[in-house]
Amino acid sequence: METYEHIPMIEQPSEMQIDLYPHQLASVYMMEKLEREQQAKSDDCMLETDLGILADLTGFGKSLSIVTLIARDKMLWDMSEDHTVKEITTFASQHIRKITQKSHIKIDTTLLLVGPLVYQQWLDELSHTTLRVRKVTTRREACNVDAYDYDVVIVVVSMFNRFVERYHNIAWKRFIFDEPGHLRVPAMRKVCAGFTWFVTATPEAIAPRHHNCSTSYMCKLIGGLYDFDRFRTDITVKNDDDFVRQSFEMPATHHEYHQCHSPLYNTIHGLVSDKIKNMIEAGNISGAIQSLGGQRTDNIVDLVMKRKNLELEEIQSKIRIWSLRSEEKKIEEWKDRESEVLKQMDILTKRFENILMNNCVICQSQLSKPVMEPGCQNIFCGNCLLTWLQRKNSCPICRRPVRDEELTYIVTNGEGKNFEKERNMTKEETIINIISGKKGRFIIFSDWDETFDTIRSVLKENKIKFAEIKGSIKSCTKALEKYKEGKINVIFLNSKYNSSGINMQETTDIILYHQMGEDSKTQILGRANRIGRQTPLQVHHLVNEEL
Repeated sequence: METYEHIPMIEQPSEMQIDLYPHQLASVYMMEKLEREQQAKSDDCMLETDLGILADLTGFGKSLSIVTLIARDKMLWDMSEDHTVKEITTFASQHIRKITQKSHIKIDTTLLLVGPLVYQQWLDELSHTTLRVRKVTTRREACNVDAYDYDVVIVVVSMFNRFVERYHNIAWKRFIFDEPGHLRVPAMRKVCAGFTWFVTATPEAIAPRHHNCSTSYMCKLIGGLYDFDRFRTDITVKNDDDFVRQSFEMPATHHEYHQCHSPLYNTIHGLVSDKIKNMIEAGNISGAIQSLGGQRTDNIVDLVMKRKNLELEEIQSKIRIWSLRSEEKKIEEWKDRESEVLKQMDILTKRFENILMNNCVICQSQLSKPVMEPGCQNIFCGNCLLTWLQRKNSCPICRRPVRDEELTYIVTNGEGKNFEKERNMTKEETIINIISGKKGRFIIFSDWDETFDTIRSVLKENKIKFAEIKGSIKSCTKALEKYKEGKINVIFLNSKYNSSGINMQETTDIILYHQMGEDSKTQILGRANRIGRQTPLQVHHLVNEEL
């Protein structure tokens, strides 16, 4: 095993009432060095910078490193002088330089911008110091809190603009933005600071998150995708990943993949856009139908076929045009496209016919007079489902409320042959099986809130207590507290908007409802894999059964 004694670190800080791990001591050393020198070496030049990124692995205590940086207070910040910001523009092949200077009154306060679900965690970390700290989470606080009275002011995203507009000609000692790749302040106001820090394990997500928000200060700060990303690595403070893992040995993470029965997904796979495919995979059927131009009760397969027919008509029109011009090369090109679309339509038809050969999940017999339920687009015998709905007004599979008039009746060509084989469990059935099979605490993640409509009904039916992270800061905080205290053992999180930075190390199992990008997975697993965790983490991937 490689040793890391050569890595420079600060001593255990007397300003902190808690000891830091070696990688945190190293992070603080590097951050203090960057603040002191305000220089970073690039491949072919030396950069002057008052911007840095702390990018150690998710869950390994970056926030405590930042708190230590603030508490040690090593950055030069002479309150007797104004803070001067220079802007240099060159002309005439750099022979002429225009230098514009603007002065700002200094304030000896660090401004910390965080998501609504993590401000309490930052308060907990700051409680290990003697710093004077104030939160700004309400309009009243945004209008009344006096930043001059505190060493650190923590402001949540929704209150940021309202608060900082009161200090428009002020230079904060530091501006710290927690998870800028996953949080965004609409039309974000400009902030002037002696030094600015971004705190994130996924710095590559920063520019894509903000570059198209033209009225935002962050858009101007990153200067476009190329400008920011060109120098991003040079201004990043990051320990070697192996050193971080050696500094604190996180318990193992085990991954389990569950093949789930997904007839609709398999039917349209490869025939629709990735966006629509991802919606269907996540159970967002209504969103997929809307994207296809349909109404709530429409059949997705029919909508896809309708699109393919329109595509075919356009192709055949092109063939006629090029035929009149005797352009053989173009004719051949468009005929190839015609063949491909016809092939896709044939595949779609055969896949749907295969679905109709399955058994009805209610009577376990071959489908008779099939009807499609609009919520999850599953198919049942007409009589079976109508009889079911007389007793219960919800779908037998997804548990969403259903009305008779919303059902889609499917015309078939004869009875066909029954090729039904034993099927895998659906995603909802798999979730119940996972949760019922062990004592633990479970996070269910999805990119789409619509996913939870189905799961909510299934959990209620099985008398499983759960909570959702939605609504006001107060309600979200209350839900998290219940989860941490064990009063509920299942919680829903939206992986795009509600995951970054939350400490939920009490979690035993994470259920990923659909495939996700690596950045999202890094942040999601980081909710449970935190410094202090003592038991292994089980990650369940719900994947669609193979065709």
